Amino acid sequence: MSDLRARPLDVCMSDSMPFAQRWTCRTTWPLADVLNDEYFLNMRQTLRAGDMIRICRFDRIDSNEKDARLLETCEVIIAKSSPTATAVELAVVGQIVILGDGPVKGGYEVRRGQAGKFKLMEGENIIQEYGSKAEADAALTKRMAA
Repeated sequence: MSDLRARPLDVCMSDSMPFAQRWTCRTTWPLADVLNDEYFLNMRQTLRAGDMIRICRFDRIDSNEKDARLLETCEVIIAKSSPTATAVELAVVGQIVILGDGPVKGGYEVRRGQAGKFKLMEGENIIQEYGSKAEADAALTKRMAA
């Protein structure tokens, strides 16, 4: 039994047919962890047998960032689902495509933040925000040297 669930805001319909609809789901979890019959349980009201979902694993939460990277992808078909189901049965269609490894755990990097600021990050954790890229790069260099 897994406690991982797809967040409804990370699943969107990409083809609105009256049947056999196509969906896309983004995640940062390894696909090996999400390919189970309970991951889409909170979507059971919406999903129907025959629907297809493309699951994409990215290296960060915001896949719209300029330097976001796709790490893994696969397609699944819903074999069985209902509003009262205790599981949403999946079948993997084709193969899982692995495109790269995730960020190095504990690795530091500088990312663009909001309002023109830059963030010093350790994985997905924000260490500190800076007013300029030069300040953030200097802090990154200092951390890497330590």
